[in-house]
Amino acid sequence: MKVFRRVQPGANPDVEVTEALGKVGFGAVPVPVAIWRRNQTDLAVVRRYERSRGEGFELATDSLRELFNRRRPPRDCKLDFAEDARLLGQNVAHLHVALAEAFGAERADGAAWATDMAAQLHRVASGKLDTERIEKIYDRLRTAADLGTAIRIHGDLHLAQVLRLQRSWMVLDFEGEPARPVEERRHPSSPLRDVAGMTRSFQYAAAMALRAHGQADHELRVLADAWTVRNVNTFLAGYADVDAAHRLLPQSRPSRDALLSVFELDKAVYEVAYELAHRPELVDLPVQAVERLLNGEDQLPATEPEA
Repeated sequence: MKVFRRVQPGANPDVEVTEALGKVGFGAVPVPVAIWRRNQTDLAVVRRYERSRGEGFELATDSLRELFNRRRPPRDCKLDFAEDARLLGQNVAHLHVALAEAFGAERADGAAWATDMAAQLHRVASGKLDTERIEKIYDRLRTAADLGTAIRIHGDLHLAQVLRLQRSWMVLDFEGEPARPVEERRHPSSPLRDVAGMTRSFQYAAAMALRAHGQADHELRVLADAWTVRNVNTFLAGYADVDAAHRLLPQSRPSRDALLSVFELDKAVYEVAYELAHRPELVDLPVQAVERLLNGEDQLPATEPEA
């Protein structure tokens, strides 16, 4: 049973989306079996318990822990995460296809996205960020010609929002970013916003594990980079395996890569705001990610660095 802590009038997005996905036959979400609703407002939801191997961030952390203890390339480790990452990419792509079927797809509005991103950036208003430089990157969306479609998306997708089942992943918690008003969370956006949330989550998992094991250890830094590259690339390859998802994205590879980078930057800015509010001792992790993205250092290579 899940009780909604922030109650706003109307259907809760988590209930609304999972019910709609159930109706189009998408089985990788926990469909509600009972809803507590008062005056057309969702207060709580009951779902069937699902046995799992664990949530994604926990499994990724286990993989990184083994990697650092063995000091071997990721592919040589028993808990190598690459096949899990590929399957997760496929699941997320199928999710987006189902969301487009359930809620429809429309023409992308780059100007609206840029305005929304800039508003979040200025809400952060951190002296740690080069806001002028970041906003110039966002502004490129206003004139971009190839942005793909806008659909209903998860809105807060990361490794802690997925459960590893026996043969697939289950996607959880479709409330979106809770700090945003409900109507804003319902706005269609690019599927690549969810993809960026997941690629940033791989990067975050590696950064957190590295901090726990000693950032000054050069060998561990190389291994962490190798793990990140391997799993981000494999996740993206898994997503690309699903042909039906391609029609939702920008048509050209350069346009897809550029848009993904913008959403990764936006996600890192959101992470700065989150850490400042909840875990200020960790704010340097997303700040460093913003700096790397601005300098093009997080444009992942096609092959893993040698470890």
